[in-house]
Amino acid sequence: MLVPGVLPAATFGVGADPACTHGSIQAAIDAAAVDPDYDAIRVARTATYVGAALLVPATALVISGGHADCAAPASDGERTLISGVGNGGLPVLRIEALGGATQAQVSLHGLELVGSGQSVADGGVLQVRGWVQLSAGGVVLRDGLALRGGGL
Repeated sequence: MLVPGVLPAATFGVGADPACTHGSIQAAIDAAAVDPDYDAIRVARTATYVGAALLVPATALVISGGHADCAAPASDGERTLISGVGNGGLPVLRIEALGGATQAQVSLHGLELVGSGQSVADGGVLQVRGWVQLSAGGVVLRDGLALRGGGL
């Protein structure tokens, strides 16, 4: 559960600097999903994130951008850009908690999510399905094309 003042069980850094634990956002999401405890992912601007088609399963997770590098404990106010261009027309970020009694609790901060430039059926930039509690702050969704829900 995402509770203010509670420290994450694990914090993962994504980027291309020595302090990073992962080179891709999906790899960090997969590592966080192994344990149902609340985890955090810091997405640094030391790498480019293009062709993203990220899937967050039922877990408790904070994904924050705006980090100059993976060692930066806080955002510096600049959003981290994650683009779906080249991902085959999929949503940039899908959060799914389908079936079972497991809820996804996801918080997004300091991100700019850009659609793939191709039309998708549902949720051109951010798709939320199932039993999901989502909070977002300082997040921009743009260039989403979909039959239903171009941005969200």
